[in-house]
Amino acid sequence: MKKYLMSGVAAIAFLAAFTSCSKSTDLYEEGRKEKDQQIVKEKTDAEKLTTSFETVIGGSICPTNDWGFDATVAKSSTRGWDDNNNNWATYVKVPAKLTTAQKDKVTRYFTENNKPNGISVNWSDYFFQQVSSTNWGKSNMNYLRCKKSDGTWEDLHNANAGDVSPKGNVCYDYIPIPGVDQNNWKKYDTYNINFMVQSGTESFCFHNSLDSKDYENFVIVPGDVIQNWDSSLTGANGENADVSGLYFVGFDFEANGQSANQQVARDYYFNDWIIQICPGLYRGENTWRCFAEDLIATDLSDIDESDWDYNDAVFDAYRDYTNNQTVIILHAAGGTMPLTVGGKEVHEAFGVDVKTMVNTDNNTTNRPVAIYRIPGKYTSLNDIQVIVNGSTELKAEKGENKVPMKLAVPVGTKWLKEKVIITDGYPDFANYAHLGSPTNWYETQVNNGSLVSK
Repeated sequence: MKKYLMSGVAAIAFLAAFTSCSKSTDLYEEGRKEKDQQIVKEKTDAEKLTTSFETVIGGSICPTNDWGFDATVAKSSTRGWDDNNNNWATYVKVPAKLTTAQKDKVTRYFTENNKPNGISVNWSDYFFQQVSSTNWGKSNMNYLRCKKSDGTWEDLHNANAGDVSPKGNVCYDYIPIPGVDQNNWKKYDTYNINFMVQSGTESFCFHNSLDSKDYENFVIVPGDVIQNWDSSLTGANGENADVSGLYFVGFDFEANGQSANQQVARDYYFNDWIIQICPGLYRGENTWRCFAEDLIATDLSDIDESDWDYNDAVFDAYRDYTNNQTVIILHAAGGTMPLTVGGKEVHEAFGVDVKTMVNTDNNTTNRPVAIYRIPGKYTSLNDIQVIVNGSTELKAEKGENKVPMKLAVPVGTKWLKEKVIITDGYPDFANYAHLGSPTNWYETQVNNGSLVSK
């Protein structure tokens, strides 16, 4: 009996061990099956991506293509604000001097329109220049300040007492001329303008000398709104009066001091001090543009050739070696998934929700460029991470079957309209991607009807 019981116990133990082993094996097999299925899916997705791209370019991918990134090397330097106006035009596009007719039109708009609708802009680097001011501005608005993205306030340098004080000659153009001394390359003018870098446009305020308080009574009005209000292109003396594409900040005076002569109620006409603000667009000599495509992070079961529009993020990058930073100038966001450039979500930078496409025409939302700074001066434009859905990095790599999810092009290259295949806008891109030439595919053949005109 004992022996029988022992045998029974042994049998039960054996059965238990066998059962346990069977379950472990089943789990292992299920895990391996899931892993194999994932590998197959990833392989299938990669094959779908490659097949679709090669259909677009009409052949296999040239394995030596650098997709334009090997050339993206630049040198530059700027300061926190830059009073050295003789050097501005060597690295940034200086806005034109406003004409008397333009200033008159803008001043009339702010004087005649109560509580105008405004917009927000997101610029870390920008120019500002004087438009006009009332007696309140000249007498009691001591200076202007701007709010940066980190919440701190900074003075708009040389904006004092209802005016913007110029400092010598402003270099507003920089045209290299072969055989001519460099000092003669620059074109100068004198006007009330200054340049802010590492700054912000989240909010503006003025300091009131009557009560020693700051007031955030401001509005930003696009020049397009003002131009629609008064469509004249020239002033009485034939001067340019068109303010399309420009941006203006108006301030409404207010005082709340102790005595009666220190109390002035708001009238909601933002004409007491008016300035123009202009985004800091860095020159092509030291800046490059990136076109990004997020297809790799989408459901590839229904991929279409028109999905290859490379406009899910369009941005320029300028390396500020002095401050160990890189300036990102965001032009478009044609995707509807969370996408970051250098850690900043692009829809958020434009001030829209993630499902809103920006600046890709075809009924998408129009917004001013967004400008922000990220730490580091990258060796190559390709080093700036572009990430979709928080984890999928868009890459541009050399090699067979390496589909580029980013392209590097010179600043000023126009990007594709929404759902327009890249070879429709740039026919020679097919030859470049397939054969490796022409490397300047973005200028050999151009179909402007397929491209965004901004």
